[in-house]
Amino acid sequence: MLLTSVSESIAFFLGALTPMPAVRLFSLYAAVSVLIDFLLQITIFVTFITLDHKRAIENRIDIFCCLQVKR
Repeated sequence: MLLTSVSESIAFFLGALTPMPAVRLFSLYAAVSVLIDFLLQITIFVTFITLDHKRAIENRIDIFCCLQVKR
């Protein structure tokens, strides 16, 4: 995931070297978006997985996480 995100960002940043303004702006926007997406995936996604695991261990319902199910 790291290598893919870095290589895509580098490719988009290289695309920003073109003289056409629309392509330059698209390339910069895409490169920054890929980097932000990578950071969100390695931080927030892992946090949500951890919270969901704790919810499942405590036998709580998916939608109403404040309710416990007796098993």
